[in-house]
Amino acid sequence: MNDLDTKVGFFFKKARKEKKLSGRELAKIISVSQQQISRYENGKNSMSLTLINKLLIIFDKTWDDLNREVISTYNQKGTSLQSKKKDYKCNASVISQLN
Repeated sequence: MNDLDTKVGFFFKKARKEKKLSGRELAKIISVSQQQISRYENGKNSMSLTLINKLLIIFDKTWDDLNREVISTYNQKGTSLQSKKKDYKCNASVISQLN
């Protein structure tokens, strides 16, 4: 489980509730168990890109909608994507020096 899985799961949970679908109904539509829907929505399991795309179609959402939601939740928590990017560059630099 990671932060991104949690944010993506929350996005789809919110979309499901907007459509007034139960977890069981969505599970039947995409041929998984209701428990698996719960694991996806709570960020315990990662979704494949194919599944994400299928859910976007079911909920009449776009990749832009998903990106906007994920980025806005990062910004609300005070997490700067730019600072994370700098951290990754710094880590990559340190690793390259070790090799």
